[in-house]
Amino acid sequence: MPNVTGFVERREGKSIWVEGERYSAFTDENVKVNPGDTCSFEYSEKHAISTKTGTPIVYKNIKGSVYPSGAPTGGVIVPLTQAPASPSQHVPVAQLTGKPGDPMLHTQRLILRQNALTASVNFLTSCPAVLWNDTAYDDYSKIVIEMARSFEAYTSGDIDYQEVLNELDTLN
Repeated sequence: MPNVTGFVERREGKSIWVEGERYSAFTDENVKVNPGDTCSFEYSEKHAISTKTGTPIVYKNIKGSVYPSGAPTGGVIVPLTQAPASPSQHVPVAQLTGKPGDPMLHTQRLILRQNALTASVNFLTSCPAVLWNDTAYDDYSKIVIEMARSFEAYTSGDIDYQEVLNELDTLN
């Protein structure tokens, strides 16, 4: 029986996309992973003919349940098979889907960025107007983006990750 290990790019109900391929479980309760998780599972292939197009199609059916790597599966710990480069791994969506014009960051990173931008705008609009009197109009967006980047680095864990790397550098 084939086995797949990889990064979950997308989930819709009982279906997940790993390394650009769609896999489906018997029910959505069998899918214990979400986009951004790394997982490993067995699957079977069922060959059929599409009723819409009349072309051959291969269904990839997940055997049992699929869990994030390192999560408990009935008392057994699944070893981590692929450690992310950082706690907030940048994954280009175009690389995952191959669709030109798609956002270049993974959906989870886009959500973090949108939240950081909103927090930045909310914070800066709450500042007294006297702080903005000497600011040129073109500089407003630069200030908002600079603050949003700071919020994003904090909420994603990038700051913590960098601190650990810096600490390790000082130990070496």
